[in-house]
Amino acid sequence: MRKTVRQRSFRLRHAGSTLAFWTLAIAGTGLFAIGVLATPWCERQDARHRLAAEQARARQVAQLAENLRVVCNALADDPRYLARQIRQDLGYHRPDEEPLPSSGRHLCPPLASAVPEAPPDPAIAPLCRTFSRPVIKQVTVAVGVMLLGIALLWFEATPASGNTDDRAAR
Repeated sequence: MRKTVRQRSFRLRHAGSTLAFWTLAIAGTGLFAIGVLATPWCERQDARHRLAAEQARARQVAQLAENLRVVCNALADDPRYLARQIRQDLGYHRPDEEPLPSSGRHLCPPLASAVPEAPPDPAIAPLCRTFSRPVIKQVTVAVGVMLLGIALLWFEATPASGNTDDRAAR
């Protein structure tokens, strides 16, 4: 009877020890991972945003190049278009002539700052931005390593079985 109570008591202590070990191990691993991965994640998000802005600008430049190609072909191949463009630029209009729908000024608008609307940051973004600060990052990594060390020491210190006499005999 006494052995059964002792075994139950050991099981409860062992369950508590196991729970404490896993809690410390998971918390330490999580803090270590956040401290190590927060800065690269933020840098990757910033690079993705810059890439989207450059792609939008490249699309604008490609559209401008296409518009200029059409005008260059018209100026080179169509003398009537050239004469009409010159009259329009000088301000002369024939009574039956409508202005050209796209003059050179309209084809070459100044390139706007092509920053696309950024998608909303995920919920983890503020956390990663906070943990990417150098001091917070170093403290987080240090605390994570300490928690992992404590968990491993705890794991080594707990007995593997309920028989404490075997441990004393060693």
